[in-house]
Amino acid sequence: MTHSDKNIEDISQEYETNLDYENLHCHVKRIDDHHFYLLFRESICIGINYFIWREIIDGFKKRDSPLNLAEFYTMFRHAFGESGNHYDDWKGAFNFAFKIDVLNDLTVTPYILNVVNLRGAVEFKFRKIILPEDISYERDIVHPAFADEFSLEQMDFLVRYLSGFAEGFWGKGRFVNIENFVKEVPSNNILFGFLDGCFFENHFEDTDEFEDNKQQIMAAINQKKFE
Repeated sequence: MTHSDKNIEDISQEYETNLDYENLHCHVKRIDDHHFYLLFRESICIGINYFIWREIIDGFKKRDSPLNLAEFYTMFRHAFGESGNHYDDWKGAFNFAFKIDVLNDLTVTPYILNVVNLRGAVEFKFRKIILPEDISYERDIVHPAFADEFSLEQMDFLVRYLSGFAEGFWGKGRFVNIENFVKEVPSNNILFGFLDGCFFENHFEDTDEFEDNKQQIMAAINQKKFE
């Protein structure tokens, strides 16, 4: 059975690949919430490139307008499986977690990556896994990338690679039967989803307007289930 023959539920946590490009050699695997949480507890935060999200949405090849949250979520969900729940549900609506084993000569250095919705954007958060007894790193600060093992440029390349892989599924049209859905980011009064054959991302000025529109969209989605 090929990847394209499976349901999204069957794909979840199955994505796994070896990436060898110039001086970046790593093993990438999608992981579930439980595995991510266990690794997260023994890890340190790495500073991220906040501009990479803008680069990705502006560089989307399928059309002239930038990628929106609904399209990005659907693209990643189809390529890598269902979203996890390791995100702030006040400020976000999805996350996709990966384990990264970075290979340098004979050394393997483990990292985790959480692709997570935050307000109106997506952040690609890397963390370096360390031993529980390791006291050589401060655990409560954001560390700059360790360039000798996994540089910021290499992290950016990996983000582009995963986004390009997801876009490739999108471009090949392997998943044409997209179910209607709506997701919410309450902190910023954002609703995004898919309805009547169209993706949408709507931002509202106040909470009342946000709630009214959410109820209307949910009612429309429920009604179409019976049509």
